[in-house]
Amino acid sequence: MASVDPEGSLSRTFSPDRVMGAVVYANYVSDGPGITRQHAGNKVILGEPSGTETDHSRALAERFQAGGIDVEISDQIQGDIWYKLWAR
Repeated sequence: MASVDPEGSLSRTFSPDRVMGAVVYANYVSDGPGITRQHAGNKVILGEPSGTETDHSRALAERFQAGGIDVEISDQIQGDIWYKLWAR
């Protein structure tokens, strides 16, 4: 955590049960000023830092799904984040 929050200000502000990791797979293209369209992707991966699926993660996933976004709840969100950073 020290590499992300070296002075601990985030940890003091947000309790761990209020943190959710996410990876967004969406690609948008600008066709000009103020004109943006979705090109590909419509997926969000959500995950608790603990790797446990919780009521909190399921409720958030339901909200994304209600908005028409594909959602996956991950038991290894840190790995999913690193994969996107490394592989994309």
